[in-house]
Amino acid sequence: MNVHMRTVALTLALACLAATAGCSQATSTPPDTDAIAVAIENEIRAGKDMSDVEVKCANAQPTHSPASIECVVRSDGAEEQVVARMIDGNTEWDWSSNTTLAASLLNMIKVKEDVRTALESQLGTTGLTVNCPRSVSKAAGVTFQCTVMDTDGTNKTIVIRQQDDQGTVVWTLEQ
Repeated sequence: MNVHMRTVALTLALACLAATAGCSQATSTPPDTDAIAVAIENEIRAGKDMSDVEVKCANAQPTHSPASIECVVRSDGAEEQVVARMIDGNTEWDWSSNTTLAASLLNMIKVKEDVRTALESQLGTTGLTVNCPRSVSKAAGVTFQCTVMDTDGTNKTIVIRQQDDQGTVVWTLEQ
């Protein structure tokens, strides 16, 4: 085989490898909506001391990024919607924007993601995990704490303060 033929063969092999890698990402396994529903149920029961909770989530499609999954929470005859996502293997959820609870609570998925992204950029690192309380009321002056864990398992505390009743927050990393 001459040099030209080897170059063509290598180019084709690399193209096939790249195409296969791209296809494998596009056909990732959809999130397990039953497991997501159970995780949400367990967290609501623990936080609200409720036993009469049922969560049903719509089936999700394979995706490149964390897909939003719509779920319905039924408790005491009432229904509320939640939005769930799988992020780094963990179920993250918050009350949907079209529920009565969402109007009075911070979107904690957004708060955690904003803090994580900004802190990773500030520290020049990746793989941080941010844990915050589930339900925090929207109200100017409300302060709460979140824990940030790095890939080595070291925890730091973030203090978050709401600037207004619209969900605008500022945060500081405690040293």
